[in-house]
Amino acid sequence: MTKGWTQGSGKKAVELVRQLEPYCSEFLFTCIETEGGMLGTSIELADRLSNATSNTKSFAGGIASMAEVITLENLGYNAVLGMALYSGKISVKEIERFNKVDFAKGRGLVPAIAQDAQTGKVLMLAYMNREALNRTMETGRATYWSRSRQCMWEKGATSGNTQRVKEILLDCDRDTVLLNVEQKGNACHTGSYSCFFNKTGVRE
Repeated sequence: MTKGWTQGSGKKAVELVRQLEPYCSEFLFTCIETEGGMLGTSIELADRLSNATSNTKSFAGGIASMAEVITLENLGYNAVLGMALYSGKISVKEIERFNKVDFAKGRGLVPAIAQDAQTGKVLMLAYMNREALNRTMETGRATYWSRSRQCMWEKGATSGNTQRVKEILLDCDRDTVLLNVEQKGNACHTGSYSCFFNKTGVRE
């Protein structure tokens, strides 16, 4: 195990990790100046170090939110929680909630079905990664991951056709998310209330 420095560009830490990689099975990177302070961790340093080794790696020091945990996970780290967990800033229930969703099967994404909370009408299908699901849980506004644009997008942020999430359910395999929402305006970009309006014949 080794510690990473946040001074400068982190180049020294990257070089050291590469030198030590043949002799270490796992690396622990920590930001000493932020440990125990819950002031936020150095995502910039984590990003710089993420490709320095293929060994198991963990990151610690200042983590204060599940959003940071998810960002670190996306960079390939195990997040080490201390004061944030002890103080209740991050709860065990919150961690369990994220671990219940199987993102691995879809290579980091899960299908997310939105349906009208009152009528049960299916409105649309989109995709979520952990960060999008986290944002949805934190804000109560449906946020998805765009596979074509490779970025998060909040439903209705530009159109005004927002989705207020009332309930989040998982299917039996925990790899699909169902959102019960209050839909404002139309869900479909074509102007239709639901994206599912094209009828097709069914053979008997």
